[in-house]
Amino acid sequence: MVLKPQKNALNYLLRFLKPYKSALGITFIALIAAALAIISLGIGLRHLIDEGFATQDANLLNQALLVMLFLVFIMAVASFFRSYLSAWIGEQVAADIKQATFKDLLALTSPFYDTSHSGKLISQLHLDTCLIQRLIGGAASIGFRSLIQFLGTFFMMLVLNLKLTLLLCVVLPLTLLPIIIFGKKVQVYSQISQDYLAKSTAISKETLNAVLTVQAFGNENLCKHQFHESLQNALQAVHQGIIARGLLASTVILLVFLAISLILWMGGYEVLIGNMSSGELFSFVFYGLLAAGSINSMIEVVADWRRTVGACEHLIELSNTATAVAKSQSSQSLALPVWKTIVFNHTTFHYPNCPEKEVLKDISLTLKKGEKIALIGSSGAGKTTLFRLLLRFYEPSQGAIFFDAINSKDINLKDLRAIIGWVDQEPILFSNSIYENIRFGRPQASYTEIEEAARAAFAIDFIQALPNQFETLVGEQGVLLSGGQRQRIAIARAILKNPEILLLDEATNALDAESEHQVQMALDRLMHGRTTFMVAHRLYTALKADRILVMDQGAIIACGTHDSLMRENPLYQRFATLQFDQTFLFESPKVSKKA
Repeated sequence: MVLKPQKNALNYLLRFLKPYKSALGITFIALIAAALAIISLGIGLRHLIDEGFATQDANLLNQALLVMLFLVFIMAVASFFRSYLSAWIGEQVAADIKQATFKDLLALTSPFYDTSHSGKLISQLHLDTCLIQRLIGGAASIGFRSLIQFLGTFFMMLVLNLKLTLLLCVVLPLTLLPIIIFGKKVQVYSQISQDYLAKSTAISKETLNAVLTVQAFGNENLCKHQFHESLQNALQAVHQGIIARGLLASTVILLVFLAISLILWMGGYEVLIGNMSSGELFSFVFYGLLAAGSINSMIEVVADWRRTVGACEHLIELSNTATAVAKSQSSQSLALPVWKTIVFNHTTFHYPNCPEKEVLKDISLTLKKGEKIALIGSSGAGKTTLFRLLLRFYEPSQGAIFFDAINSKDINLKDLRAIIGWVDQEPILFSNSIYENIRFGRPQASYTEIEEAARAAFAIDFIQALPNQFETLVGEQGVLLSGGQRQRIAIARAILKNPEILLLDEATNALDAESEHQVQMALDRLMHGRTTFMVAHRLYTALKADRILVMDQGAIIACGTHDSLMRENPLYQRFATLQFDQTFLFESPKVSKKA
């Protein structure tokens, strides 16, 4: 069970490393060359001492020095290529993982985001990939080099003196005990610290997004305390992890160098009795130190690997969730038909995290193509939820939605959403230019088409009055524009998309009287010939609808025109009385005086 996450993490990383197998091959050759060069230095040292110093032959001394300089040059060049290529691969793989994770995040459904914190997801996207980049970009190649170096030095020690090497083999396994004891703790503390850091990132993102609200309520100290607490928890876990890593490294170093000291002591006796030369002993100790350094490097890599396993587990979980969503939608291969009706067939819905509360109750409704439907009801009546089901942000808990006789579940999701234009009550703008925000409705649109969409939404006047006109940056979430200006940009975006179905969630709600009049005229043109759902908090926006649906507590309790509902439905009468004055109610051209 312990090995399963590590196996999953390895398979996950290999998937992203595969495109760079040529660069990996060169990196592997470079690290082998660097390892062999440093191993060969031990042979050079032995000849330098035994043949140079001992014989006092200057020529041999010069030759040994040249050989060593050549080996150092080879080691330096190989180390450069190893370092450069591993760092390059690490950056490329990290970028690929970020791209794949971002793609997975975009594929996840609304129920997932209902129970997930965007700040934590952003933390996973960046912090976890940084841990992976650190491993692949340096630690892994150092670990492989250290492994090859250790195996090479161990072989050379066997050649130099079997007795001392066998003694080393007896004490060397002791160095593995700290890895077993402390290694798991390092992984646990690392994962805990990553979770707390993700939480602190989430808190900071949420607070900064609502900074005006925080300041207005004077709760800066509360937010600072929450952020401080999450950071302190992360620091505590990091501190415990540092202690575990330090104990791991120091214990191994202590045991290794105690073994080297013992070997040096016994090797001295071997020299005294003539079983070894001074050069061989010096070379043996040199290899022993290299072996100790290699073990220490490999321990550091093991610690990095354990942290990377935790990071990979987060990303694998996201990937598996996105894959499950993709598989659930794999049957959606039907192209959207040339439809004539949309049918809500006994549609019931409750949010997955709140199954006991029915948001929609047995909705049965048929819309003809080109029909305009207004939805009236109190907040929480389920009006916007109908939009979300039609867009398939959620699936009905019971019943279904049909386009003619085809269940919407069986229609290709992209095809379905391509024919729907949505203007929300609180429009979302990206921190980009006005031009790019409108172009989002149809990215392939020309500048002229974008300008015409802005003109149709009655946004052209205020856009041209801005210093940079269409290139004006709107700020994060459009904060540099007024509510009415943001709404008109969103309407222009929907106009540019030119959809068959319009979903208008009180699209004129944020506008002043003059702007509302202009935008209403634009919407009248936009709605012509299109099937339109409109949530109408202001009843006079619903007067031009073919039918008005009155919703209450998730159910449709009445359907008709303004006149018929004024005669027959008390709830609609109450809404009308609250919003219209007596003169409008009984003298409007659309309302009968007998009503």
